[in-house]
Amino acid sequence: MMARLARARGHLEAVAGRPDAADEAFTHSLQAIDGLHLPFEQARIELATGRFLRRTGQRRRAADLLAAAERRFRTLGAQPYADRCATELAASGLAAALRVRHDRGGLTAQELVVARLAGRGLSNREIAAQLVVSIKTVEYHLNNAFGRLGITSRRQLAARLAEIPDPDA
Repeated sequence: MMARLARARGHLEAVAGRPDAADEAFTHSLQAIDGLHLPFEQARIELATGRFLRRTGQRRRAADLLAAAERRFRTLGAQPYADRCATELAASGLAAALRVRHDRGGLTAQELVVARLAGRGLSNREIAAQLVVSIKTVEYHLNNAFGRLGITSRRQLAARLAEIPDPDA
């Protein structure tokens, strides 16, 4: 219970703009869950902490936690949560470095994440909310992706993305 409460406190502190307090709460949450056999809760805490760390620029720590959470969720069969971890990992840019041999169609990691979400039919506002970035950032990445992929509309996006292998599929 203490781990869950600390995770919730971490969220609240992050939303309130107190990153030091949020980091402390998430760290407490990770320590409280360590050693207990609660893999789903541990993965949820790792995901929440990883998301927070990625947004505060601590990409390496974030990627380590997100990768651990993704493995736990996949083992448990919690596919939606595992997909969220994969999206966060890709957005960090570090997961892509581990997959250097995979073709990304000339897109950066962030452009590919944004383009795949747009290709699934999400609006710019929905993509921004899911990745916790501004709508302008989504527009910037989509514009770059369109140029690199040689397309001019969202209609062409899904077809063009189908040509790029998805290592998570």
